Amino acid sequence: MTLFSPLKLIFPVALLSVLIFNSSAWAEKGRANPFALPSGIEYKGRQLPSANDLALQAVVEGKTRRVATINNRNYLVGDLVHGRKIVEINANHVVLAEGTQFVRLNLKRRPFSIRVTPTASR
Repeated sequence: MTLFSPLKLIFPVALLSVLIFNSSAWAEKGRANPFALPSGIEYKGRQLPSANDLALQAVVEGKTRRVATINNRNYLVGDLVHGRKIVEINANHVVLAEGTQFVRLNLKRRPFSIRVTPTASR
């Protein structure tokens, strides 16, 4: 029969307190996953996609701001898109800053036709 040792209890209690402290610290920073990198930070060796890989699909204008849809995700001015900061959203293009260089993404609109069918008079 072994005697109860308080040293066996110290490690689990210390681990639990560290986990609780760290989870509250990460929650204050707005990140739910403490192992995820902040937006715009990439792992070493990973390169940013070229501007050709980014496609501006839509620009929606609200009462106070515009929202740009790039590669099926919505962004506002100031957001990071694959490490590039959105500095301007216009009706037809978005300007991204990459250090001291700027990249312009133009909105490519697909042509579409509207067919109007007459309705029977009432």
